[in-house]
Amino acid sequence: DAELLRRAGRTRGGRRRGDLGTAWEALRLVSARRGRFEPALEIRGHGEAAFVLVANADPYTYVGRAPLHVARGTRLSAGLDLVAPRGLRVRDYPAVALYLLTGTDRLGLVRGRDLDRIETAAREPMPLQADGEDLGDATEAVFEAERDAVTVLVG
Repeated sequence: DAELLRRAGRTRGGRRRGDLGTAWEALRLVSARRGRFEPALEIRGHGEAAFVLVANADPYTYVGRAPLHVARGTRLSAGLDLVAPRGLRVRDYPAVALYLLTGTDRLGLVRGRDLDRIETAAREPMPLQADGEDLGDATEAVFEAERDAVTVLVG
């Protein structure tokens, strides 16, 4: 699984994939796992989850020109938000799509808003990335908000 996730972000030559390549590798990962993601880590103070997405801005990313809203309303001037499914099965994917399109949570996601610190501990090494950069596999990760570290000018 770690190798599949790593390939989702890079070509063999180390270059980033485009949207189509990333979508293809994500589909391969989901297929290899038969659509199932079981709880694999503990988010301290929040419980177990299959994986965690940490955001400091909304949108989280883009698919082409379309914004992908994972943690709606997250602001650069605030702390960190987390969104994490406790687990996923094939039957949950329509609810995932609904959440991404509308923000309606029918999955019972683990959520955290405007946090200063997020600590995770995985049962086995899991791929870790920040802003699309592969940071290798880790069993523990700590995310901290540095409030007012950057001034953003919007014109």
